[in-house]
Amino acid sequence: MSVILTACRNSSRKALERARKRKAEKRRRLKEAEVAALADSIGPLPPQTATTRVWTFMLEDQPYGVVFNIDSMNVTLNGIRIECRADFTDDGSVTDFVVGDHKARITTTSSGSRRDGMIHCLSVDGYPIPE
Repeated sequence: MSVILTACRNSSRKALERARKRKAEKRRRLKEAEVAALADSIGPLPPQTATTRVWTFMLEDQPYGVVFNIDSMNVTLNGIRIECRADFTDDGSVTDFVVGDHKARITTTSSGSRRDGMIHCLSVDGYPIPE
């Protein structure tokens, strides 16, 4: 009897795990489709390299693409170079600019490791935007 109960329990556990995997795969596909649609609506953005950082995001149902050139500290918003203010701090640098009616900031800080180098973070109205 216990063998049957164990088999039933294992079968239920495997079914739940398969359902979780399907749900995660569906979420991943939806996210990839959203990112692809966002990239298509913005237009071609350069790939992220050692000298550039690229962020894509939606703000008030408008797609935005921000490209930050690390060498020159220039900011490009949807393919158009915009005015920005760069300040140097004790921890690194801060680059402020405007996205629509919102304040945006790129902070550059040291990772503490030579291998990892500098860390660049974009935030809009204080909320971090993932790369």
